[in-house]
Amino acid sequence: MENSSKDQRKNRYRIGDSVEVHSKEEGFVGSYYEAKVLEVAKNHVFVIYKTLLSDDESEWLRERVHVSEVRPRPPQLWTSGFHQWDEVDAFDNEGWWVGRICNITESKYYACFNGNINGKDSSSDDDCQKRRRLVDESKYYVYFPNSSGDVIPYSSSQLRLHQEWKNGKWVPSTSCF
Repeated sequence: MENSSKDQRKNRYRIGDSVEVHSKEEGFVGSYYEAKVLEVAKNHVFVIYKTLLSDDESEWLRERVHVSEVRPRPPQLWTSGFHQWDEVDAFDNEGWWVGRICNITESKYYACFNGNINGKDSSSDDDCQKRRRLVDESKYYVYFPNSSGDVIPYSSSQLRLHQEWKNGKWVPSTSCF
């Protein structure tokens, strides 16, 4: 996690904040997990994860973590689409993993969804034009050099543009691996 100044290590979180926790465990390096702050201490926060379960799988995992392993949830960035070599976060195994798109297999088409308009079954071509939607089944192949080294395909709904938390601000990633 990029915490370049001592000020960033001071606890700036509040109870109820939505955060992401950076895992340093072997096999999970390079991943971030969504959580909510339950308690705040000087250099630590107590969080409850939104996607990870306790060992006995009876409840959401709760954990005390150092503030250097915590960052606010990144804002959603609007994108018109992903491109080859974009640095992204891919949602997999209950967390966000940093990788880079190395290949794209495009599969986009328009589909007309049948339905009732004003209580009538309408199947005319004109009505279909009004109800047609773009369906994107493209696959984005993401390479994970900092964790597994694998290349895994994802749909666009499983990706977000990667951002770095630097000096208390979100910065769109421009780094190359």
